[in-house]
Amino acid sequence: MTPKETPSVSRLSDGSIRDKQASELENEKLKYPKSVFFIVTNEFCERFSYYGMRTILALYLKNKLDYSDNTATVIYHIFTMFVYFFPLLGAMLADSVLGKFRTIFYLSIVYALGQNNQSILMEPFALWEDHNVKITGNQSIPYFANFSECGGTEEANGFITAVEKQATSYVIEPSFPYAYKDHINKSESGNPAIRVLSYNTLQPDAVTEVELSGTHHVFQTKRTKFHATQITPLKEFSPGKYSIKVNGKDAGRIDIKIGGVYTLQTYVTLDSVKISLVTVTPSNSVHILWLLPQYITIALAEVMFCVTGLEFAFKQAPSSMKSFLQASWLFTVAFGNVIVVIIAEAKFFEQQVSEFFFFAGLTALDFLLFAMLTRSYKYHNGTDYDEPPTSDEKNIPLVSLEKQQEQLKNSPVDEETAQLWEFTHEIAY
Repeated sequence: MTPKETPSVSRLSDGSIRDKQASELENEKLKYPKSVFFIVTNEFCERFSYYGMRTILALYLKNKLDYSDNTATVIYHIFTMFVYFFPLLGAMLADSVLGKFRTIFYLSIVYALGQNNQSILMEPFALWEDHNVKITGNQSIPYFANFSECGGTEEANGFITAVEKQATSYVIEPSFPYAYKDHINKSESGNPAIRVLSYNTLQPDAVTEVELSGTHHVFQTKRTKFHATQITPLKEFSPGKYSIKVNGKDAGRIDIKIGGVYTLQTYVTLDSVKISLVTVTPSNSVHILWLLPQYITIALAEVMFCVTGLEFAFKQAPSSMKSFLQASWLFTVAFGNVIVVIIAEAKFFEQQVSEFFFFAGLTALDFLLFAMLTRSYKYHNGTDYDEPPTSDEKNIPLVSLEKQQEQLKNSPVDEETAQLWEFTHEIAY
């Protein structure tokens, strides 16, 4: 036996004996777990899917579903709260029931089913589409679920009061009584036959309320001066400079800035055209480059704080609670979203900028409390039995097998003890 192949013995932290050749101990390297590649790939797809959906969630709630800023904020943070709350349940399964890798595998299947379900539900509901039932030949009966305005049509003239108000009647019959439920509260008295959807608030017209009769009406019409009046609806224009032309004549240029609301007035005569731009709401804009320092600072702080926090929770946690402690770290994010929901629903502030300053103050207060706790915290430097023991874990120093056998020969040991030592030696090897 060469010196390089001299066997050695060491005692593990649990009391068992490890016996390997010295050359094997020198060349021994931990095998890289194959499951890590699958976990990294799964995590990449999960982050891409989650953050891709979460990024546009607030815009979807506000622009597509027409929620207000506060309501969209509340829904967004409630969703985020549940996202960071359920890791507690997954951690319990990982630590106590399934193990870490199986928990990741099974819950990834649930994640994929949820994303597919989200895509399927985005398709229009078939009940609201146009359908036809053929009777004979080319004849068919169309049917669909819809609602329409039950009142004056939009074409009813609201500016020229001399024209009599128009009215349109609709015949409403029961349709698909079992297709959906009507949760609108009924009137306690009477038996309403229709549901009226308010389209606009009707205002009494002062001209039509006064009845002009007799000679007063004739005399008044002679004293009345008629002017051409045109009502233009509110239009949305892109920011920039525009040239105004009236009847082919150049009336000048106007400058429209982002965030502003303007009223354009024109005064037209036979030989001239004059325009006047009245600012109703001043422009309000911030250049997008001003957002870069904020995003960079917050991103760097989040990355350094989050990574070190997860590492701290993993190393300081007991072996049987590592997943649970990391999930508890994520639960703090869920608790923060609860605070945002409470502040937004209570409506303590009229503008969101005031809410941002309030949250910044809470962050500063939390930082001071955390700094006070770090002064009295004692780190846990115990052995982590989830990893192979290293040389600095207070193991018994390596002793050569030949020297240990020589010590056994020179020391009086009964036969039963020797057999027990050999049996333990074989198991450890």
